[in-house]
Parts: sequence; C-alpha cells; structure tokens
Amino acid sequence: MSRLYFALILVLLGLSLQAQPETDVYVFDVSLTKDSLLLSNIKNISNLKGYDNQPSFLDEDHVLFASTRSGQTDICSYNLKNNSKIWLTDTEGSEYSPLKIPSQEAFSAVLLEKNGTQRLLAYPLVKDERPNVLIDDIVIGYHLWLNRNIIISSIIKDENLTLTVSDFKLKKHKDLIDNVGRSLLKIPSKAEDRIFSFVDKNSTPWLLMSFDLDRLKAKLLFEMLPNVEDLIWLNDDLVLAGSGNKLYSHNNRKRSDWIPMASLENYGLTNITRLALSPNGKKLALVAEKILDFDERMPQMLVQQQLDAYNSKNLEAFLANYSEDIKLYNFPNTLISEGKTAMRDSYSSMFASIDDLYAEIENRSIIGNKVIDKEKVTVNGKTIYTVAIYEIENGLIKSVTFMQ
Repeated sequence: MSRLYFALILVLLGLSLQAQPETDVYVFDVSLTKDSLLLSNIKNISNLKGYDNQPSFLDEDHVLFASTRSGQTDICSYNLKNNSKIWLTDTEGSEYSPLKIPSQEAFSAVLLEKNGTQRLLAYPLVKDERPNVLIDDIVIGYHLWLNRNIIISSIIKDENLTLTVSDFKLKKHKDLIDNVGRSLLKIPSKAEDRIFSFVDKNSTPWLLMSFDLDRLKAKLLFEMLPNVEDLIWLNDDLVLAGSGNKLYSHNNRKRSDWIPMASLENYGLTNITRLALSPNGKKLALVAEKILDFDERMPQMLVQQQLDAYNSKNLEAFLANYSEDIKLYNFPNTLISEGKTAMRDSYSSMFASIDDLYAEIENRSIIGNKVIDKEKVTVNGKTIYTVAIYEIENGLIKSVTFMQ
C-alpha cells in the first residue's frame, strides 16, 4: 500500500493519533416522554486520556468501544453492572468500530496494521481463541451487520466513502452509492427486512436515506443537521442526533424540523458525536468532549444531577449530591429535616410509594453558590408548583429551602 493511500485512510477515518481529540464515552439512563428526552445516572465509562470512541452495545449490560493505550487503539468492554472494564484485543495493530456479530459469541472490528493494511476481523469472546479474517479485499471503514450473512459498509474508495454490500454466502461485494457517511443503521420497523439507513453526502445539507437491498433503491427520509452524520433510531419514528452540547430528534413520519430534546451543558460536555442505544432502549451511549475548565461540582451540575436521580428514583445517586448534615427548610426558615439519614428515610419511602413522581424545571437561576429552581412536580396524578433554593458548599448541597 502506498504512503499516500495509507495517509488517505487515516484522514478519512480520523485515526491519526495526533489529530484525535480528547474524547470520552458516556452512558446515561434514558427515557423518552412526549416532548423531551430524560437523561440520568451519567457514567464516564472510558475515563482515559486520549481517544475513546465508537461505542456499541454487546448486550444490555456491556458496552464495547475503541480506546487508546500504549500508543495504539484497542477494543475495551465495560460492564455496566459492576463498573468494571476489560481489554478484548491486544494485537500489534489498532482496532476500531467494534460490533456484536449476530448469532455468535464474537464481535467484529476493523484492524489497521502498522504497515497500513486494513481488514475486518472477527474476535471471539471466548478467551484464548484467535481472531479470524472476515474481509480483506476491500478497505472497510465502518460497517453494519444487516444479518448474519450480510454486511453493509462504508469503504474507502476514490478519496471518499462508498456504500457497499458484502454477501458471505455469495462471496461478493457490490458498490451501491458513492460519498456516504459513517452511520449505517437498521431501521427498527424494518428490523427483519433488508432495509437500512445511511447518510448521503452528495448534497448540502446531507440527507438521511433508507436503502432497500432487495429493490436496490434508496429513498429520501429527511435532511440532517448541518455537518452532522452520527445518529441513532430511538424507535420506529424518531431519530436522535447530537450537535454541540445538545441532542435533537426528528420524526420520520412528520414533516417537521429537528427539535432540541436534551442538553449536556450542565454535565460539562460538548461536541457530541457517536451514539448507541442499548437493545432494550433504556441506556444511551455517546461520545463527547469535556468543556475545558468545567467544574463538575459547580452548583448547577450538582442540582441537575440530583434532579435526574430524583426522576429516575435512584436513591443513592440522589443522596450523593448532599452533605452529611443537609438541612431542609420550608420558607423562610422552618426546619423540616436534618441530616442525610433522615433524608434517606423520607425519600426512600417517597420513591417506593409514588409511582408517577416526577419534577420538571420551568425556570432556573444561579446566584453565586445558590441555585433557584421553579419546579413543576407530579405527585399521585396531581400537579404542584414549588420553588426550591439550593445552597452549595464544598462541592455538595448543604441546604434546600422550599416555597409553595
């Protein structure tokens, strides 16, 4: 392989270590309401310096991603149940784009060797079994398992990415469309069909398309956000994509525009790119960059974290934001609870007994170390409005004053 072509591979895939941004992989609990996406229980599952990217779910409890160590990129698996991490590859080359192989205890990944050779390999999850080559006669950048016998890929060809189908039974590749993006996804409503989505970059703005492999025909779905090519399908109708520090949705069945659904500003994150959804739709993995000089214990971050945990009824995550001597007041200064033990007792009972407990922020103000939230709270089918004044000290909430 020529040096020029090897350089092209690195540019198109963004694999040059010097050019890679300081990214991390984050996982959220996620739930979808009529007009918003609720994120809670954030975890930085990579938490390493350098390049951490390309997450995909192996199953409900394990996330695969590419991560840099010792000057090369390997595939890592994170266990969401016990918060442990193991490395799955240890070759002389670098691996990228891990995906579970259907009906096998194995995953596929792109191997970029030191001499520039690039192949798609299968890596058994069984310890001590060696990987085997799946495809080595085309240069795959990104891929999708449409089923156990067919791979859809974006291959490096003629200075851009070309949409290609590879059939293992027929032992053939067929180029479909030139100048496409890296996001290749099954459409939930078409999960059993040979239909998938891809991003067409032949016009501005870029277009989200579906492709019917039986008819060899592409169909326009809608326009992408400016310069955004990463997305996921939340369900049969909704697509989710990130831009800057916000997540946006688009309804495939309606003639509408992209709608903002959630912001990661209070988590200190920006430049959202790769996204992945767990098989049960309850966890969202994404790649983002940390905002420089962001203080993770800043007032609004603490208050947002406790609100997210409150709405997901995660008692431990909720209490983690409060000091041991936390004091709760009714306005102006009537003490109603003191200490984390008392708070644990009252909120554990509340979380267990009220099924529809949920709080939304209608307005938030930040004054020094105080955060003032106007909240709309649903309790047992009723809606109440309250103002909560949170006071922060030494990186924890030391008092809350409620006004109704």
